[in-house]
Amino acid sequence: MNHYGIIPNTKANRENQMRNKSIRFADFECLLLKLGFSKKATLGPQKLFENAAHNALILLPAYETREEVRDLHVISARKLITERGIVDEDEFDKMLEEFATTRDCTPVA
Repeated sequence: MNHYGIIPNTKANRENQMRNKSIRFADFECLLLKLGFSKKATLGPQKLFENAAHNALILLPAYETREEVRDLHVISARKLITERGIVDEDEFDKMLEEFATTRDCTPVA
């Protein structure tokens, strides 16, 4: 917080804010699908998502539908998504908040 009482919009502050939010895997999956990712088959229980247009892969452990996604995975996905130019950080954060609070997302089969 600066001397005006405003919290600077820095990368560290945005990541700290993300750590205070939780999102169920089903909702996170919907977010990824909305961002153009598709589910890919794997040989194990892990979850693989690909956005071929942006040459992006996200590999996640075998989350259950109602299980909360760990901060590490959300932050890593955010970094990849923003670095590949799929959406910017602000748009990702907005979408994450929307999908995390809606709780009525049904993933595409």
